[in-house]
Amino acid sequence: MRTIQRTFDSITATLEKERHIDVRNFGVFEVRKRQPRVGRPRTGKSVNDPAKLVVTFRPGLEWRTLILFHRVFGLLDLQLVRHRSLLDLNKGSASAANSCR
Repeated sequence: MRTIQRTFDSITATLEKERHIDVRNFGVFEVRKRQPRVGRPRTGKSVNDPAKLVVTFRPGLEWRTLILFHRVFGLLDLQLVRHRSLLDLNKGSASAANSCR
């Protein structure tokens, strides 16, 4: 549990300094400015939501592929996902997987 907390602390510290961190084979964390907006909670009253900094995450190719194969085939075996005959890595899509359906 301490290792996970240290990892999150390290990511947070890097984001505070550089506003961007790329974790290979996992994804990219970025700090972006969100524009002010008007929120409408269930109460029906308008609430002003000021501009603020938010952290966004874009999954890397390996994560996107894993999620795609899980949705299509129910597979969670990363070794099978890496098999090039099942995945066209140049396009980033599962063209062979679509033909197997």
